[in-house]
Amino acid sequence: PRPRGGSVAMNHCLNTGWGPQKDVLVPKAWKLANSAKPFVLEMELGSNAWSMRLNGELQADMAYERKGDFSRPLVLQLYDVTNPRVSLKIV
Repeated sequence: PRPRGGSVAMNHCLNTGWGPQKDVLVPKAWKLANSAKPFVLEMELGSNAWSMRLNGELQADMAYERKGDFSRPLVLQLYDVTNPRVSLKIV
């Protein structure tokens, strides 16, 4: 998130370089006024697109179409978060 700029930059990187960047408005839970409150981000990594839920609420603007070769393992990078906990649910 880029709270001072009011946007979240979404992107992915493959062996061939960066994919297209998608900018969306910062959700309420990520605004500076809520920066001290914990949040839960759920990502569903589907075969054609990725969807996101923030504190149980679907973030339709954050839907992200998959493009490129995703045959290698996914690397999750988190920036500027305190004490993150990551769990996987295989469905």
